[in-house]
Amino acid sequence: MEFDIYFPLIEELLHGELNPERPENNDGHHFTIRLQEQSVSQTGQVGKYALRYPKPISPKCSWYLQLLKSETNGYCLDALNGLSTEKNEFVRNYLRKQMLDDHLTTCLMRVGEVIRSKNFRLEELENPAPDADRDRLSNIYIWHLLKVCLIKAYLEVQEILSDVVGWKQTEESLCLGALQELPPFKRFLISNPANDKQPPQRYSAIASTSVNDSAPDLQQENETVMDDALFYDTGKMCELYVCSESTLKRKVKSGEIPSPIKLYGKKNLYSKMEVDIHLSSLRNR
Repeated sequence: MEFDIYFPLIEELLHGELNPERPENNDGHHFTIRLQEQSVSQTGQVGKYALRYPKPISPKCSWYLQLLKSETNGYCLDALNGLSTEKNEFVRNYLRKQMLDDHLTTCLMRVGEVIRSKNFRLEELENPAPDADRDRLSNIYIWHLLKVCLIKAYLEVQEILSDVVGWKQTEESLCLGALQELPPFKRFLISNPANDKQPPQRYSAIASTSVNDSAPDLQQENETVMDDALFYDTGKMCELYVCSESTLKRKVKSGEIPSPIKLYGKKNLYSKMEVDIHLSSLRNR
């Protein structure tokens, strides 16, 4: 076997430097910079199940979304390539136990414990209070995203090892069992039969690409980060700062206003959260 049976970055996300609740990972301008510098492997949707997750609410959420989607698709693609060539029933049973019964189930239980202990409810994200803490909402978004990515990984591996799986789990049964969530369950995965006909590719052979490159699967309506609720365009910025485009560029260059980012080769976009905070500080002077 030439692939890692363990879900990528899980320890770093739970307890390491990638944990979204660490002080250095709080919402802020540094995530706008991280988005500009982020380089992830773009594989598109992989496997039978397509992820349909809410739009990011902050640059922090956008950064974690791209990271987790890339890592999850890479894991599923490597599993597809590795497991589809393994014909030994004893080995397939061993891998089913190691990957599904032990590792991925345990990961889901640990993430569920975090969600419950912090009371990170999706309802709080979907209907935020007027005075809701922005970073808390971002963390709710990220922990539930990690949950869904783990469920996708579980279901994809289960599909590949279906010949040695007795009772098949579903998104709902995993939420009830491993995550201890109470019904009704909100579904984030849909069947993606179009990918069943696509020949598998080696994830390790896919070149790492910048987030500025074209990524059609990230441009779907429910996944795009270029959204009016998240960013201002140049025209809106000129309106907000009551200035011309040339003056806006000068203010950006001098550091007087937040810098823009450019995603997927598109026009300059300004973090709405950062701009709103900056405008509020100007009014309070």
